[in-house]
Amino acid sequence: MYRECENCGASLDPGEICDCRTEETNLPAILCVQKPVIVENLDSVRNRLEGLISEVVEFPQDDESLKKVKKLRADLNKEKERYEAQRKEAKQIVLADYKRAEKKYEEYISGPYYSADRTLKEWVDNYQNGIKQKCEADLRAYFDELCLANGIDFIPFHRCGVCVDMAMARQKEPRKAMDAIYNFVKAVRADMDTIAGMENAGEVMAEYRKYPVLSEAVLTVTRRKQELEKSKAYLAQQQERKRQQDEIRAALMEAAPEVQPEPEERYSVCFRASGTLSALKAMKAHSLALGITFEEIEQEEENNG
Repeated sequence: MYRECENCGASLDPGEICDCRTEETNLPAILCVQKPVIVENLDSVRNRLEGLISEVVEFPQDDESLKKVKKLRADLNKEKERYEAQRKEAKQIVLADYKRAEKKYEEYISGPYYSADRTLKEWVDNYQNGIKQKCEADLRAYFDELCLANGIDFIPFHRCGVCVDMAMARQKEPRKAMDAIYNFVKAVRADMDTIAGMENAGEVMAEYRKYPVLSEAVLTVTRRKQELEKSKAYLAQQQERKRQQDEIRAALMEAAPEVQPEPEERYSVCFRASGTLSALKAMKAHSLALGITFEEIEQEEENNG
């Protein structure tokens, strides 16, 4: 589909730039046509300052000189602030035109060119990704067909190690990638046939389905069985040790002489208890249960007169 140049009306191919725009395109987008003129008197200022300081260092160390040096220092700081203000003003004047041009440059050049590059990159990426996605979809279909034919339902496509790039996607038939997929599926089928003839086929196959590397699956099952045997042996050893300890403890208990507990010394105490009848009866019953005996004593008269 042809299009016309907006400037001269010439017929152009898609994306072609007309020759009438060549001169326009070659013009610089931004150009400094006149250098800034800066007038300065920095040499004389520095020479005056250095001469002044060389005189000050020769001042005698006394109070009068101290006052002079302090005043000179204050004056120099004020002078430096005045010079600094002049420098900033000169800088603003020099940069004013550049900042205006730079702002317009960012608006007319940086932004639009960045946007254009992003748009073109998206176009390229979408086109190339579409080609790669179609190639990968065809390879996945071929992989699924091989897996189905070989009774494999647990291997994801990425395990083949095939990564589709533009060079592969551009091929009419990616034979190298197809051969890699075929060899991978056949290797998995061969591993499955080998596992089927093993003693622990079920356990090895369970591990192989998690991570399809035959040596790793066999090693995992072997280690698990070894750990199981070690655990059984350890438990049997602990049970035998406990049985022997129980036998020794029983023999010691049987051989040990019976020790008669020494009778505890008994004491007597007299007291008077006051409370409800039920509480007194409960106290007496509890005391009898503890082996405490009671004796009747004559009640003393509280008042003798």
